[in-house]
Formats: sequence, structure tokens, C-alpha cells
Amino acid sequence: MVGSGARALLGAPLAGDDGHDLLALVDSAGGGAGSPVAAVLINNGPRDYSAVGYFVPGPLGDATLADLDLDGDLDLVGTGADSSAVHVVPGDGRGGFGQAQSRRAAGLGASVVVLDAARPTVLSFGPGSQQLHAFPVTRCGG
Repeated sequence: MVGSGARALLGAPLAGDDGHDLLALVDSAGGGAGSPVAAVLINNGPRDYSAVGYFVPGPLGDATLADLDLDGDLDLVGTGADSSAVHVVPGDGRGGFGQAQSRRAAGLGASVVVLDAARPTVLSFGPGSQQLHAFPVTRCGG
């Protein structure tokens, strides 16, 4: 069990191997305790996963994975569930994530997508507004 109230599941090679690991967006880290998080499950073989940890500051509404800093490791990009922020969390290539960087503004986004390029761009569409927010990512993590 990775938590309660699962809302989304992403599959990608997060641990630096060819296995498809999982990133689950859950409402709490088990037993109703804590705040909404992203739970990482590392693939150990067919139908065998182990939990690595829980990441992200606050509830996520939508998320995607992309290599924003072009270091070969997937980074997590997510919108705040209250549409007030976009969080960028650098991946470490071992199934873990570093310190989140957040961009906050009212109506910033209910959904997020990353355009891959020499300089990746994060796009977020705000709910109830007709605004598309776009910003280039120049650095992710430390």
C-alpha cells in the first residue's frame, strides 16, 4: 500500500535502469496521515515493486515527468491541487527526488505539460481562466 486516495499513476524509468517504475499521486502517505504526495515505487521485476519515498510539497492536481535540466534523469513537474502553483522537483536518477522549486500565482494551473527542446518549456493552463502560462526552465535542482 502506497497511500490512500490514489488519483493518478505515471510509469517511467526513474531508477536509472530499464524497468518501468511508478509514480502515484495519492491523497496521503497511508493511514490518512500526512498531506497529499507523490509516492515512488521502484520496479524489482514482474509485478514486484518497492516503495522508495514520498515527495512534493503539498497536494498535486496534475503531474508529468520530463528531463528539464537535461542531465538524463526524469524530473517531476506538477500543478498544485488548488491551482496556485507549479512545482518542479529534480529527479536523482535512483528513484528519488530533490528539493522542489515552486512558481506561485493565482490561477497558475490545473494541468501541466512540458515541451521538450534545447530549453524545455513548462506550459500550464489555469482553471476558470483563459490563460495559458508558459515559462522556460533554465535550471532544475542543485
